[in-house]
Amino acid sequence: MSIKSKKPEALQVRVVERHMNGESDREIGKKERIHRSTVKRIRSQPEVLKIIAEQKNRILLMTPKATDVYQETLCSNDPKLRFAAATVILKSTTVIEQGSGNAKDGRFTLTESDFEIDRQHRVNVLALNQLSLEDLDILRDNWASDSPGVPPNKEEERVLAAYGAAVEKAKSILDKS
Repeated sequence: MSIKSKKPEALQVRVVERHMNGESDREIGKKERIHRSTVKRIRSQPEVLKIIAEQKNRILLMTPKATDVYQETLCSNDPKLRFAAATVILKSTTVIEQGSGNAKDGRFTLTESDFEIDRQHRVNVLALNQLSLEDLDILRDNWASDSPGVPPNKEEERVLAAYGAAVEKAKSILDKS
């Protein structure tokens, strides 16, 4: 990396790597023992901005392949694998959230109420895994519209009923385990 700066190249590389890993300027500055304005100056250089843009573009180009892998995994015969994939997808789309704790090291702490929430998430994931992809699309569209006072059509009613039955089945599975 040929970045024009008075700071050592190794430091600049570490700053850029930390930035690309999601660390804030403040966190980077503290860890690298430089002022956060220096971090900003390093990461704002045209050469660095170009590198960051190229890396983001590479990741965006991989998205369809990564999505295909999750799609295939959701159709796996292994329920644990399907559950893991569904959980990752739902967490990344914030349909479900990790525990309510906010430990400084990035891990989440669990409170007593989180266990019930976690159980409900598992119920939802297990129930959603029992529906076909077409039914999931209908369910998603129904939840997305969420228009008060507009009754669901027959197809939506069928899918909502199937989802309700899947939720009950998931609860009974979890109660037995």
